[in-house]
Amino acid sequence: MTATPPPVPELLARSADDAAHLYLHLLGEVRLAWGGVSLPLPGPKPLAVLAYLHLKGRASREELAEIFWPDKHNALQNVRQALMTLRRLSGAGGWLMEDRQELVLAGISDVSELRRLQQGDPQAALDFALSSDTLLGRLATISAHFDAWLDEERGVLRATQLKVLQACSLQLLDSGQYDRARDLLHQAMFMEGDSEATYRTLMLLEHRAGRTAQALQVFEECRRMLESELNLTPDTETLNLLQQIEDRPSGSNQRGELLSGEVLAQPATEPCFGRQDELTQARALLQHHRRVLVHGLAGLGKTRLARELAGQVTPAGRQVAWLDVGGDSGEVILNGLRDLLRAKRDTDLEDAFSQARVGLLVLDNAVNTYAAQQVLSRLPESVPVLLTSRLRLPNLPKVELSRLPRSAALDLLRFHLPEGGEPEAVNQDALCALLGDHPFAVRLAARTLGPASGAEVVRALYDAPHDTVQVLLEQSVGQLDARAYEAYLGLGSLFVPQATPELLASLLARPEEEVTVALFQLVERGLLTRASRAGSDTVSFQMHDLTWHAARAHRAHLPHHLVHAVTGYTETFAERPDLLATDLPHLLGAAAIAPPPLLRRLLRAWLGGQYIAARGFPTAHLHLLQKGIERAEQDGDFETASLLNGKYADISQALLGDQVTATERLLRAAGQAGQVQAWGRQATFLALAGQMEAMRRLPEAFTHLQAAQDLADRSGQPVIQARVRAQQAMAHASRQEFVQARALLAEARDLLHQVLQTGPGDHAVWTAYLGVLGNLGQSEMRLGNLTGALDLKREVWRVASGRDDRLFMARSAFDQGELLHQLGQPQDALTQLRAAIEISQTLGAGSLESMARKLLQDIASAQPDEGGS
Repeated sequence: MTATPPPVPELLARSADDAAHLYLHLLGEVRLAWGGVSLPLPGPKPLAVLAYLHLKGRASREELAEIFWPDKHNALQNVRQALMTLRRLSGAGGWLMEDRQELVLAGISDVSELRRLQQGDPQAALDFALSSDTLLGRLATISAHFDAWLDEERGVLRATQLKVLQACSLQLLDSGQYDRARDLLHQAMFMEGDSEATYRTLMLLEHRAGRTAQALQVFEECRRMLESELNLTPDTETLNLLQQIEDRPSGSNQRGELLSGEVLAQPATEPCFGRQDELTQARALLQHHRRVLVHGLAGLGKTRLARELAGQVTPAGRQVAWLDVGGDSGEVILNGLRDLLRAKRDTDLEDAFSQARVGLLVLDNAVNTYAAQQVLSRLPESVPVLLTSRLRLPNLPKVELSRLPRSAALDLLRFHLPEGGEPEAVNQDALCALLGDHPFAVRLAARTLGPASGAEVVRALYDAPHDTVQVLLEQSVGQLDARAYEAYLGLGSLFVPQATPELLASLLARPEEEVTVALFQLVERGLLTRASRAGSDTVSFQMHDLTWHAARAHRAHLPHHLVHAVTGYTETFAERPDLLATDLPHLLGAAAIAPPPLLRRLLRAWLGGQYIAARGFPTAHLHLLQKGIERAEQDGDFETASLLNGKYADISQALLGDQVTATERLLRAAGQAGQVQAWGRQATFLALAGQMEAMRRLPEAFTHLQAAQDLADRSGQPVIQARVRAQQAMAHASRQEFVQARALLAEARDLLHQVLQTGPGDHAVWTAYLGVLGNLGQSEMRLGNLTGALDLKREVWRVASGRDDRLFMARSAFDQGELLHQLGQPQDALTQLRAAIEISQTLGAGSLESMARKLLQDIASAQPDEGGS
């Protein structure tokens, strides 16, 4: 679909309506008009000056000389001659003026019209936006400076055109005009093929048009474009839209296990009824393609078929690696796989698969398209992979599951009917027909039918023939005892279909032991599954999607009840970061809807302990933390505002590498701490801000550091005094004064060591101690004592590992990698850097991960026998 700007006669009419303005046609062949009359074009440079003045707004003669005649001694004379040429054009006295020693052009153009209309009426701007002509496209090279400016203007114009096309396509999309909206988006892609926003809008369009498979295919094209053209990954907004399209929860706490061929060969608890043709097809596809998708709607038996297939293709002496991945991210899935195979890094996976004698990898319930593609791209090609999903994952050969053959549905029904569990009046063939031969429905019906209830269940099914699964679920849960039914409704009320017993106990106001018993009753009835993460003692329980949606329909707990329950749970388990991390979707869900007082309480409990250090923070949700800070400040709760601003600074500095924002937040937090007379906290924040300012060579740095020292002495707290000394040391280090830095850090270490000797020490003391040890190691490194520095960094790792403080673990691993590289131990350095990357990814610490990747690539490129990560 193409169009051009309004024709020349219309432009001439427009200029006649407003004779005070010059009209410039700048897209493609340049035209000028004034008072409804076309003007002759001046020479190339005067014309370029005219366009520059119009698009720039105003410019001095000196600026024009620099842009157009940068290497000429008589540049100003050339400017004067160009202006004389322009003033010979009709009407120039009205549209070319000089104001306060700057030249100003009163003009309108197709470009200015596009920008004006874009703000208020994108549809009116559409003809301009669809122009395929280039800004000043036929103008010859003028000067290097002008050409650079023109390239930038063309980029800005292209971005404006794209915004108009995207805005118009969204308007058409909202009105249901999908075909026309799709045409506009394809035109936008032709104009700018690497615009992620355009791909995102096209994904949304296909999703709203009910074309989920096409929406996923657009995402895959976007992912590949970003990777191949820009070496980037999709941004958060695109991934959030993908999650909406896939209709998946945030994560599933994936589980993994190694299943031997002998175990898989044992008789299953349920035969694989009616799937022989699909099994044959899947075996053939695996043999020829190595990557195969089993696709089907919820409840059709994808997992059961995958297990049967795994048993058939896995010989004695071999194993299957099985991961239930759900909606987890690619990195979470890969971490689970590495843990399962005891591999430290991706490059070890091929050897790990071989050593574990793995002949097949199963990724079950893969409902995150991007994660699936990430994982597949990083797996060794030698390993066959079977995926199961209710989504049509792009670019994979597929085995499609549909309803069972009638004979198989009858076999399944009879298999699950308890002895004496079916009333004689039930016609099994008619029942399977009524259930659509759907495996989940047939299985549930068999467990629900009983001598006393069978006739009632069948009547209910006939009364609602198009909603049989819902009817069966209602009949099944109707047979639960009170506590199990309460747990069922509680899980259905939560933000995602998975939770820990601790969180559910908080929601139900019941003892945890009682809730756990109820949950296991639901597991026994097939309404729940138990989940745990490798390396963690935390246990959670997950509902099948069909069960969760049925439970959710009751809405037994109102949103404000959920927020109160999540807040109370977070306060109770504030020092259990692994537990809170398991329930992270619920923390985020509650924070998103919490009223200000509860939001402040929730954030204080969640982030006031060791959570950020141990698990990082989902930076895509920083707006929730910002919201909590703003409300605390508005309400005059400076205690909370100070704490949260300090946490925001931690995230900005440690996870995002943004020291400017971190400094601003620290100074804000210090002022708020002073308002509540929290001198120790104020000193700490001022010292941290002063240290960051010193690194940026700001003059106020040592003023803030001195104020921090005065406050620390005033507080009389050794921990605060140690922190301030540590930050003063870092300020000296930024000025290359490493001897002074080492002395101050040694004093800080001794102060903290004395505190820790008197008791176990709280999280804040240990955090300060780890920071001082790490910085002391940096000082030793700067002074040339690499061995001493390495010893200190290893001590940081030992202490941080014992406390599961992953942020310090990641920093220590990176520092050790750097030191080992300098000490001539490249293989050990690579090991540490890969560890730093893996831990950084779990934290979302992008800045640290980037540094580690850069150093790893530099080292690996010099090692012919060792690949990168």
